Amino acid sequence: MADESVRLQLEIAIEKIGSTVDITKTDLSWLEDPEWYAFQDACCDLVDYYAQHGDTVIGPLALGEYADFTRLLRKTLLFQEIDKQRSNQAEEASIFLEGWMDEIRKETMTNLRYQHPELDL
Repeated sequence: MADESVRLQLEIAIEKIGSTVDITKTDLSWLEDPEWYAFQDACCDLVDYYAQHGDTVIGPLALGEYADFTRLLRKTLLFQEIDKQRSNQAEEASIFLEGWMDEIRKETMTNLRYQHPELDL
């Protein structure tokens, strides 16, 4: 069963860890920092929560971190000169973020269909 307090704690962890990623490194070297990997792990923990708890609500903290990092990576790829390796890393990070949010969406939709078959989704 969904536990909003568990989801909220996972989202707070994502936000806190996300804030430790040193995005002032304009060369995107932060993509190799342990804080970025910890952020990715926290994101995966949230997907696991949705798979296990049947929650149908996507919280604003997770959406905010997704949007912030996605926007930053997109702007960097479009408007900054970065080397090929960093460009590839930025693309991989973007793919991770898209996949992460897509997995959350899939899990919440699965949960919604299961809990409310009358909606015929």
